Amino acid sequence: GETDPPATGHFELTFAERHPDSDIDRLLARFQFRGDPNESVDPRVHADDYDIAEQTFQAYVPDAYDGSEAYGLLVWVSANDRGVTPWPEVFDNRKLIAVSADNVGDRRNIWKRMGLQLDAVHNMTAHYNIDPDRVYISGCSKGGRIASQLGLLFADVFDGAMPMDGCDWYQQLVVPDSGGRAYRARFNRPHGRMLRMAQQRNRYVLMTGELDENRDQTKFFFERGYQRAGFEHIWYLEEEGARHCQHTPEFVERGLALLDLPLEDGTIERTGENSDDTGDNSPQREPAADRTEQCAQRDLARARNYLDAGLNSRGKALLEALIERDPETDAAGEARELLEGL
Repeated sequence: GETDPPATGHFELTFAERHPDSDIDRLLARFQFRGDPNESVDPRVHADDYDIAEQTFQAYVPDAYDGSEAYGLLVWVSANDRGVTPWPEVFDNRKLIAVSADNVGDRRNIWKRMGLQLDAVHNMTAHYNIDPDRVYISGCSKGGRIASQLGLLFADVFDGAMPMDGCDWYQQLVVPDSGGRAYRARFNRPHGRMLRMAQQRNRYVLMTGELDENRDQTKFFFERGYQRAGFEHIWYLEEEGARHCQHTPEFVERGLALLDLPLEDGTIERTGENSDDTGDNSPQREPAADRTEQCAQRDLARARNYLDAGLNSRGKALLEALIERDPETDAAGEARELLEGL
């Protein structure tokens, strides 16, 4: 059941509560969708709402999880109608819980596909001890494209994204020496605060295979999109000899290790595609007080985003939790000022 899910292994879940931002009006606003979606000739674009109680999710929880230690959360966007939680051995190694919504394949309504990924985060973080700095989204093919969009537009929900063999970008980019061929924008540029959070705090790993049909586009978006837009923590990984969505667990774990790099090394440095720095020159872990302030500032940024979106109750709850947990931080002082102004 939703309040007492099975402790470990693979299992199916249902939930009773939706993420506030999965509301169709909230989604349309975050995507800056212009016009009436119900006028589209494609019914997959219509503003179709859904009942979360009728939705199932597939989950995987490592056997070692007992709730005493915070685990990361990976939301996997399936490109098929069955949710999948692949690579359990990788999730065991990385201390990650995985969740994937059913019935969100490529033929489904786009807003349902988007909203259910947020619902997964909302409910799994309520029912499990999830590290708030390790909430990631990934998927392959069109699932990767959705992961790339949500990873940017909901930078306050996801700490990183790992799109595989499919990636979208928010600007049209012309391919040099191609006779004017261009990759068109698939979504709108995130609002200022969200974009800054994505550029400065979040982590993005663009993954593809040497023989994948989307390889050139993925690499182009990495070089002409993310890098030129000033994203600070981005990586491009290419698996030798790999075809579309046929990646090895070892390759997937490389990507997840990069998403986790700030936690392992204490700082994030701009890293190239072939970086494997593990020697004596690796950055030293920051003092505990600095890490506490950083975490508090991240929570403060999330709370501001909720307040900006008009979700005052959600923002207030985050501010109150921040003050209770880290009362001596500068962020807590700012949180108190925000609460007084509400």
